[in-house]
Amino acid sequence: MQPHPKPFVDLLLWLAWALPISVHAQPYRQELSGVVQRVVDGDTLVLLDATQTRRTLRLAGIDAPESRMPHGQQAKAYLAALVLGHEVVATTGKPDRYGRTIATVKVDGNDANMAMIQAGLAWHYTKYAKEQPTGEAARYAAAQQLAHVHGLGLWQEECPIAPWTLRQRHKSTHVKMTIEISTCACPCL
Repeated sequence: MQPHPKPFVDLLLWLAWALPISVHAQPYRQELSGVVQRVVDGDTLVLLDATQTRRTLRLAGIDAPESRMPHGQQAKAYLAALVLGHEVVATTGKPDRYGRTIATVKVDGNDANMAMIQAGLAWHYTKYAKEQPTGEAARYAAAQQLAHVHGLGLWQEECPIAPWTLRQRHKSTHVKMTIEISTCACPCL
């Protein structure tokens, strides 16, 4: 008696369907280790990896104030104090539209991305929360809430303007970003 070909065919069809999904679901996901050579701003750094390749990393799940925004230089300095010159491990994701590799960076086992939120020097970037690993988005949101409640960093401002709001305001113009003073209802939470 020969085995029925149907289960075998079903298995092949399932593999043909599932394999491309599993291969492409996280095509960029990898771990890199190296030394941070430069901090560009509060959410971007340059890593020299083990192969001596310089990689620009954009911290995943956060958005720090732009350099010209209130707390922008403070965010950059805080990130530099955390990672500059240190050996880090970066769990990378896909590149952003500027070619930077999106990454969660750990130094001495501590999540530098989370540390920026906890210090009140970055927002949880909820626009990309679905791209974060399970549970991470909730932890980042909770950390932001605590920083806000305790008035840390940018949360000292009555209504800090989120970087994505500022970028959206200037998206259609070719004007350098400047800070506009306005009243707001703090839509950032």
